Amino acid sequence: MSALEEDGNVIRETNPWTAPELFKAPDFICGSADYDRSQTPRYEMCRHSLCVVCVSNVTYQQINATLGFLFKIYDNPIEHEYRSPYTISVGYSSNKTTFYLTEDHKTVITFPFDNDLMRIVQFEHSTQYQFSMSAIDNEGKLRETFSPLSEPIKYKSTTEIYFTINGKNDSFIEESGDAMVFLCTSNGYPPPLLYLDSHVKYSSNLFDDNLIYPDTPVNITIRGLLVTGYYLCYHLDELNYVEKKIFVLSHSQLRLMSNIYEQKDLEFQSLGYLDFWPHYVAYFSVIGYPAPYSMQLWSNGDNITEGVELIYGDTSDYVNSNIYVKFTDHALLVQQKNYSLTVNNGHPTSFTFVCGDCNFLANSCTIKSNAMSLNVFLLVVRLLSQ
Repeated sequence: MSALEEDGNVIRETNPWTAPELFKAPDFICGSADYDRSQTPRYEMCRHSLCVVCVSNVTYQQINATLGFLFKIYDNPIEHEYRSPYTISVGYSSNKTTFYLTEDHKTVITFPFDNDLMRIVQFEHSTQYQFSMSAIDNEGKLRETFSPLSEPIKYKSTTEIYFTINGKNDSFIEESGDAMVFLCTSNGYPPPLLYLDSHVKYSSNLFDDNLIYPDTPVNITIRGLLVTGYYLCYHLDELNYVEKKIFVLSHSQLRLMSNIYEQKDLEFQSLGYLDFWPHYVAYFSVIGYPAPYSMQLWSNGDNITEGVELIYGDTSDYVNSNIYVKFTDHALLVQQKNYSLTVNNGHPTSFTFVCGDCNFLANSCTIKSNAMSLNVFLLVVRLLSQ
């Protein structure tokens, strides 16, 4: 049974191999309806929808083509073991049919499916197809032919994405290394187009809807980069959207916002001036993960261990926080002006700063000291006069 009947440019079904020499069918081969993954621009439309691609050994000047289908459809797919299927035939032509010549003088024909056909083939019916072509070759001869009826194929919609980062598929993972390996595949036939995307808040996105090959690892070096954020692999076509998302919490050096794009860990980071008035405390914002397990304050080569509190503040998004420097011994702050705060969360760094208002604090302390001395003197005078 043929999938094609009389339809415009398509001849009635005959045996092309017994036709006169003028109409003798050229040899050509059609693949199954699939997503073509060639990078050549000629296949661009077939990277986003199903296409039948045929290759012929004859060069053509003009082509008219029709693709025919046979579908075996069940009244109730759930009961298909107990009921006989019925078969329908569909003749289908498209104004998007393209052809071009290869370097070895063969003709490649692409025949994309529209939305209606994609709905049919993805409903898991048993499908066969046949390609009919009428063309004029370079000698001006009209050639008409049918491809052989294909073997039954069952197409299946994509319903699930399988996505791992460094071999992990949890929705929330931590990474402390210098590289990440992304691997993505899916169910469904034919294997669908898959894309990688990322949403990284404090650094450049590693992916921006990048088309990838299923089961082919994508390796990214992240040394020195803060790549905490969401990563997802997804499939999108005219019929459905399926995704798998993973949140990655990456270990990185604590840095000032101005330094987050540096490729290497920084030994020193300058804060400039910090003001401690009026409560003898100052803070600055840092980006990185995890929280530091040690912090030490230095000045002029001396480690200040008493009279100061070093606090790493709470964070709501894992990587953005404040570091507080509070002097409980006010005299220390008056005496010292240049400081270095060493912070280590697995990636050590030192934040250097200068006390910006120490002179004001010193004068304030002097005024307070003089006022206290005056009060004491007046109290003594009052007591002696009694």
